[in-house]
Amino acid sequence: MFLTEKKGFKEIDDALAGYKKIGIIGCASCASVCLTGGSKEVKEMEKHLEASGKEITFTISIDEPCDKRVLKEDIRFVEEEIKDTGALVVLSCGTGVQTIGEFTGKKVVAGTDSKYIAQTEHIGEYNALCGGCDECRLNFTGGVCTITLCPKGLLNGPC
Repeated sequence: MFLTEKKGFKEIDDALAGYKKIGIIGCASCASVCLTGGSKEVKEMEKHLEASGKEITFTISIDEPCDKRVLKEDIRFVEEEIKDTGALVVLSCGTGVQTIGEFTGKKVVAGTDSKYIAQTEHIGEYNALCGGCDECRLNFTGGVCTITLCPKGLLNGPC
């Protein structure tokens, strides 16, 4: 799972300056588990943006907005509304934000910060086990990511 944290409303408001009609897209997968992009958080964002004077053209939660195949299927439910929308607030990891931007051609605003690939202990309690380093060394380290688990981020040697 990719761990995300909510951005502050001010940063989102600043990014939406000049846009009146806004769509909100949540992630019903990872961000939903992190309590940053599920139905509740989409409603919370809608309420905030309406109070800020924005017109919300639609809200939707997509199972996996980072998967083009899933996005293509789910986005069809709001394709008419998207045509009349200036910008989209996306409550997902950065991959979902970029996939939605590429697919829709609209201005996208990230409503979350992507942190790391996480193991879920309990809802709200996560362990960083993978930093997505590109060249995975798990086969050489007995299945333990020494870079992520070492406070200094060292591949080998004393921490």
